[in-house]
Amino acid sequence: MTSLRSECVPARSVRVSLGGKVAVDLQPQLLEILACPCPEHASLRPGLGEDAQADYLTCTSCGRGFPVRDGIPVLLLEEAVGGPAPVAAGEG
Repeated sequence: MTSLRSECVPARSVRVSLGGKVAVDLQPQLLEILACPCPEHASLRPGLGEDAQADYLTCTSCGRGFPVRDGIPVLLLEEAVGGPAPVAAGEG
């Protein structure tokens, strides 16, 4: 009888490095397709501001930093730190 069991090989994750400092542990393909949820949908880079080791992904356009918790990027604007100042009601 033939075995129906297939071998599942998990995708390898790599530690994204900036200047020799490790920031976030993500698969390179995932980092390539992730984008900021802001209207510009810009790409993200590992780290936060000058801290390349922070567990954050930072938008290359608006500057918002999104936390990475347990290896999972949290790309919610409500969870972001930094970025543009919010526009007050009645302005704009």
